[in-house]
Amino acid sequence: LSGAGAMRQPNQPTLGPAEIDLTVLEPIDTRSTSRSFLIELIGNMVVFIICTLVCLQVFAAAQSALERSKAVSELGLTSVNLAENWKAGYSLEELGQKYDGQVSDGKLTLRFDRRLQSVVDPDKARYQVTLSLEPTASYQTEHGVYTAATIQVTQGDDLLFEWQLGRNTSQSGGGSFWLSYKTAALKPANPAVVTDG
Repeated sequence: LSGAGAMRQPNQPTLGPAEIDLTVLEPIDTRSTSRSFLIELIGNMVVFIICTLVCLQVFAAAQSALERSKAVSELGLTSVNLAENWKAGYSLEELGQKYDGQVSDGKLTLRFDRRLQSVVDPDKARYQVTLSLEPTASYQTEHGVYTAATIQVTQGDDLLFEWQLGRNTSQSGGGSFWLSYKTAALKPANPAVVTDG
């Protein structure tokens, strides 16, 4: 025999398409597959949420640092201008009118919101600049009257930086003025003396 007949073994039955035994096929467990997919989906969502929260915290910290840096820069200029006007002989009341501040108990207080706009309501203030006279450090000298003062710039309860001022006014109208700078983490610098006229 040759061809297809040569390959057929005797007494071996042949099965047609309708005679295939379907009982030998194992059914697919769709419930197990759905459960695995759901667990994987939940895990991916948890990882995504954690990454989102971390990114939001990083962006918030960067924005806060940028805002604080801008405030330190602009309020530093404000405090220097305030010191220069005090040096020129302005009283606290005159400075209060000039800078739209409040004077009480030997202190001039300037308040600013987060956009560095001047505000009066303490509840709306984010930053505060305070010029305080120091009567115990002020005295009469043979050359005139020495007056000491301090300017503090704060954010809430946190001290951003501080200026220590001294003014020595002579009877002839001249005098000297010194100013030193420090932050909460630095000791006061030695005062630099500037002589007027």
